[in-house]
Amino acid sequence: MDLQSLNKSVLREFHPLLAVDELLAQMHGVRVFSKLDANKIPLAKKSQLLTTFITPYGRHCFKKLPFGISSGLEHFQKGMSLILEGMDGVLCLIDDALIFGRDREEHDSRLKEALKQIQRAGVTLNPDKCEFNKTKIVFLGHLISESGIQPDPEKNAAIAKIKYYRAQEIPWDGQSVGGIFT
Repeated sequence: MDLQSLNKSVLREFHPLLAVDELLAQMHGVRVFSKLDANKIPLAKKSQLLTTFITPYGRHCFKKLPFGISSGLEHFQKGMSLILEGMDGVLCLIDDALIFGRDREEHDSRLKEALKQIQRAGVTLNPDKCEFNKTKIVFLGHLISESGIQPDPEKNAAIAKIKYYRAQEIPWDGQSVGGIFT
């Protein structure tokens, strides 16, 4: 479905995303983690009508925020922020939420409350991407554990595999890639 004409009329939300370092600064002394991956957030009734599309079986509209809406990420971030607002031990960036605690009891209490709020809001989770009660977890490209925050080892391995060329060895016209090597 092509949402270009709708995107021309969509008002941008301009909801700021928090910086990763601001989010991760709250990780001192935590030992238990869970990560939730949200699928989609519900659309307001009046917004649903704007997403109407026609099929051989009739007219339909989206009930959840579809991919392809130009301000989707901002709306998603704002929606998830409002759902999880004011909760201790909960960080959210777009569709990922990290719940953490200093011990299992504190973590489980926070996780239970976050899940209640998410269910109340009508947001569904992707069970294949959720992780529960971990002592270390990858979140926003970082490995977080009781011993601290480190870059994700998989990301480091991918970078280490990059073959670096000297300028005279570049197998294409070096001008076409602009300043990528400077």
